[in-house]
Amino acid sequence: MIVIYRFQVGSKTYTHRCNVRGSDYQKGQIGGPVTVTYLPDRPEVSRAEPSNDASSAYWSLWVEGIGFGLAVILCAVEIVRRRAS
Repeated sequence: MIVIYRFQVGSKTYTHRCNVRGSDYQKGQIGGPVTVTYLPDRPEVSRAEPSNDASSAYWSLWVEGIGFGLAVILCAVEIVRRRAS
């Protein structure tokens, strides 16, 4: 499905289109809110996601947890390696 979204940065309005999954399309409504992420110095580069999507928040938290766990494991490996030297 193709969604057209519009957002404003300063006094300039940007209009873009993007492909979305059918399940995300069904969650939204015409004229409803979306979360737009864009590059601060290049607002013409942007993406839109459904707003208030609990599954996205859960996924983000899960990925951050994996990243933190990996950092702890790598630190432990480095400590063991240094002690073994």
